[in-house]
Parts: sequence; C-alpha cells; structure tokens
Amino acid sequence: MKACNILYGEIDWYEQYDNDPEFKFLLNYIPQDELIYTEYKVNHCSLYLGLWDGFVNYFFHNPWNERGYGGRVFSLPVWVDPYQHTFIQKEIRGPWSGNPQTVREMTGYNCMEARVTTDLSTFRRGYTFTRASFLTKKIEDYMSVNMLHTTLENNIPKKLASAWVYNLPQIDFHLAFAYYKNEDAEDNHWIAKYFDKMYSADWREVFKKNYA
Repeated sequence: MKACNILYGEIDWYEQYDNDPEFKFLLNYIPQDELIYTEYKVNHCSLYLGLWDGFVNYFFHNPWNERGYGGRVFSLPVWVDPYQHTFIQKEIRGPWSGNPQTVREMTGYNCMEARVTTDLSTFRRGYTFTRASFLTKKIEDYMSVNMLHTTLENNIPKKLASAWVYNLPQIDFHLAFAYYKNEDAEDNHWIAKYFDKMYSADWREVFKKNYA
C-alpha cells in the first residue's frame, strides 16, 4: 500500500490580497485508484467520501441538480461492506465538488483544502498546483514538526504571535507600534484586519505587552 506523505509544505499568506492563507504541499504520491468511497445520505442528497492515508476526496450529489462538472458521469467504487472488502461501481451524474464544511456536517470528518503537486519544479515555480483535501489531523501532525510557529484557527493557518517576541518582521513591528501609539487612528482598522488575517487570536495581547 503506497503512503501519501507530505514531503514539504509552505503557506501562501497572500499578504497583498484579502484571500485567506493557504497551504502548498509537495507530495510523494496522490492517491487515485486506491480510493473507495463511502456514501453518506442526508435527505435526498449523498456525499461520497474517499480516504487514503489522510488524503481525502469527495463528491456531493444532488439528484435534483446534476449540472456539476458539466453533467459528466463519474464511476465511483462505493463500499457495500468495508469489513468484507466488498464494493460496487456506482455511476454518479453531475456531482459537485463540495467543500470541507459539507464533509464535516455530513460525515463528522474534519478536513481542509490545500494546493498540492508531486513535481518539485512545479512546487518551486509556485503555480499549476492541483487542489486537494486532507484530514486536518494529517496537516496538524506535519505542522507540529515542521511549522512550529504556526497554528490553525478555524482551519486557517495563522502565525503564532506569542512565538514572535524577538523576531517579529520589521514591517509588522512598525504596524504594531503604530496601532498602540494612537488607538483612534483611522489606519488602525486596516492594521487590525491585516493582523487578524495573519496572526493567531492572541496578537493584541502579545504585541501590546512587548511593543506598546
């Protein structure tokens, strides 16, 4: 059984944009043929969830709206009895890609999206990635070893303000100082919006203690 390992990861902070920060991962392998899906039904809709070594793929199917993927038909292997290792091929027309919130609500699995590639040159260029999803725990396990100054808040990566007492980037030092030098300044709204995006929730207390 081939493992799906995160070889290297970075975060695109989108500092010049309003986008939320996003993970970029270099993988050794992207599972495809190994994925067998479990069907979760809510009312008339189904969510098909495939898991492999923390890698997640899913499709949301609404039989009243089969226009996803231009009405393309997907043939998915779906478990009949995972304990007996029996499954059937099921044809799903026009499913939608869904999102991590839908997966969490319908299955209880907590997952999150990232941009991935198995090609080192693609990773270095920074574009032509594939979008994929992982169990949040897989990403947390990688972060606990390789991203010690980063945490997750509502499945969004944030810089840990409490770890940046001495090595705060120069631009952020000046912004933090400006924020507390004049609390009524008009620019404080934009400074706070920037820090809320980039830093964990304790940034106000940490920066006020060290820089105000």
